[in-house]
Amino acid sequence: MQAHYQRTLQLTAKLSSVKCSHMDVDRYLKTSVGEWLDQRMVFIGGPRQVGKTFLARQYISSPEDCFSWEHLADREQIRSHRFPSGSRTLVLDEVQKDPLWRRLLF
Repeated sequence: MQAHYQRTLQLTAKLSSVKCSHMDVDRYLKTSVGEWLDQRMVFIGGPRQVGKTFLARQYISSPEDCFSWEHLADREQIRSHRFPSGSRTLVLDEVQKDPLWRRLLF
């Protein structure tokens, strides 16, 4: 469990240090996130406008696998756990805006 938190902190630290374009984020983190996704849930955190959503969307096979808390229709799908069947990876963008967001993940 501690190794998981350490990896999450490493990813957050890497994103925090990136102050360049989306392409820099892509080169810098794509391999690490891809390896982690094979085994666990991955949380991407960092300052505004550094490419977190851009990075996350690179791992989904269809735009329908990305849900944003900012869109009411997506919000209802997240709350009711109505996701496309067969999707291996989902992006739940801005879900931390719900005070009980941890309950949404399980």
